[in-house]
Amino acid sequence: MCEALYELFADELIRREIKGKNEGMRRLSELNLKLISENRIPELAKAASDPAYREELLLQYQL
Repeated sequence: MCEALYELFADELIRREIKGKNEGMRRLSELNLKLISENRIPELAKAASDPAYREELLLQYQL
């Protein structure tokens, strides 16, 4: 039964996963552009390697 339900909803699940990934990429791109425009290159490098700091910046910029 579970397999039948998965097959029934597989396309929708895939669409939602892709939409979520695209939204995350959009937010990250916006953050990168803001940091570059403010010449905050060291913070850009740190955000690329530190997920907690990246999330802090995303909240700071309300992204």
